Amino acid sequence: MVATAFIRFFSCFLLALGLAILSAGPTHAGQSNPFSTSLASELLQSRAQLRIYRHDDQADLACQSRHFIAAKVVRQPRVVNEKLNERKWIERWVLDRCGDHVTYDVYFTEVGEGGAIFTFLEVH
Repeated sequence: MVATAFIRFFSCFLLALGLAILSAGPTHAGQSNPFSTSLASELLQSRAQLRIYRHDDQADLACQSRHFIAAKVVRQPRVVNEKLNERKWIERWVLDRCGDHVTYDVYFTEVGEGGAIFTFLEVH
């Protein structure tokens, strides 16, 4: 019984560790955080990164090395609906895809206290 409980605990630990690593995305030694100027929460950044990685995988199936190298706010937050406390802003993220730099505009919408969504578009 103790062994079964330990196996369940260890399995949950490994699953949580794997999810944390996956949500963080690829990292490279000595690389500074390209998202230090982002206005999005870390959770929202992670969600957006994962969606962009998945989308970008389809653009170049052979590339196995992707990582973000830059992020900056290109349109400051503005209130679009005062009743809902809804703010919108745009960030430009640059992804290194096997040596090619690909730019994505990420459109954020924040509603109230903590609700947020995003969409993105590859910029050519």
